Amino acid sequence: MAANPQRGVSLLQRAIRGGNLGAMQTLGQAYLKGNGVARDTDKGIGLLTRSAERGNAYAAQVLGEAYLSGEGVAKDPAKAKQWLTRAAEAGSLSSQANLGRSLLYGRDGITQNVERGLELLKDAAEQGHAGAQATLGRAYLRGDVLEQDNAKGAEYLFRAARQGHPTARLALAKAYLWT
Repeated sequence: MAANPQRGVSLLQRAIRGGNLGAMQTLGQAYLKGNGVARDTDKGIGLLTRSAERGNAYAAQVLGEAYLSGEGVAKDPAKAKQWLTRAAEAGSLSSQANLGRSLLYGRDGITQNVERGLELLKDAAEQGHAGAQATLGRAYLRGDVLEQDNAKGAEYLFRAARQGHPTARLALAKAYLWT
């Protein structure tokens, strides 16, 4: 099938008129990133916001990540935290991991809250999120934010590496070399 962005936009717009939140999120993300359409940040944020406000957790995640990284929009830690929290509460493991990491280390303009960050990361890790497992593994090995625990660190890194997480493999190899 040949690419036909205009047809895709037309079909998504029809689905949006019917109330489809996934279509709203997909087209919003396309406009935000300029994928298959001319980049239009305002349209993208508008569609993503409407979708997220109506309960689409993935749209909330995309918004949170955009405001966290500043991709397509000005960095806004408060909005990033708001949208990532909404997505995390709706069960998005990636949002739990992203928000947990930012809270654990006080990154990206988000105020450090080690307890809440650890809670989010552990929850995502226990549900199998490799990124959360890798983050916890490194944090336990370093001992900079969490109390150092080499056994816990190695276990989390091993679980992440077993899923193919590339930086977890490297961190685990370093841990074996230096511990």
